[in-house]
Amino acid sequence: MNLTDGESVSGGGGGSGNSPSASSSSSSDSSSSSAQILVISKGSWLVNATVDASSVGLIKTGDQAELQIDGASGTVYGTIASIGLVSSSSGGTASYPVVVDVTGAQPTLHDGASVTATLIYKQLSDIVVVSSLAIHRDSNGSYVEKVVKGKTTNATVQTGLSSGGQTQITSGLEAGDTIVVPQLTIRSGGGTGTRRGTFTFPGGGSGNFPGAGTGNFQFPGGGTGGN
Repeated sequence: MNLTDGESVSGGGGGSGNSPSASSSSSSDSSSSSAQILVISKGSWLVNATVDASSVGLIKTGDQAELQIDGASGTVYGTIASIGLVSSSSGGTASYPVVVDVTGAQPTLHDGASVTATLIYKQLSDIVVVSSLAIHRDSNGSYVEKVVKGKTTNATVQTGLSSGGQTQITSGLEAGDTIVVPQLTIRSGGGTGTRRGTFTFPGGGSGNFPGAGTGNFQFPGGGTGGN
């Protein structure tokens, strides 16, 4: 590197070839080459992600992130550290840079690994959720097929937010009710169909369905990342 102890170098990597700049100036030349030495640490990790314009307003720094990282087993967690103000554009869609701090040392991670980031912008606890397939709509609004004493009736419901194939029910159903949920099936000769089944709801724990009792429901924002 042609460096000696006690010699001053600039962060801009000025000069020609591998020769360091002798300047101790705190500013760097915008036209200079990349730095001669890059210091990295395996003690902490970050994810460089992007979020589109329709989702960036939903998230804020400190929000939780769930990360699926190539080479890592299971889900890795993190928090949003920063959200960029200047967008880039690809195919007419604006996207914004988001940096996620990875929680913990994570010794199995590697620089440059591909990441899919789920950014949790809202979490509701102890709510009624049903499979979105169970909700039907007509001119009067939304309804589900509720089973009472072996008979099926249409029960009008008010819906809230939806995520991951589940929809929040704000009124019209209670925990312990039984509803009809169409099930998507694949036919051996090609094509798809549906079958009907009855389930007791809502899902228990992180929006899982079906199950007994009330559950938690997470609403993720979009986000894909790099290293």
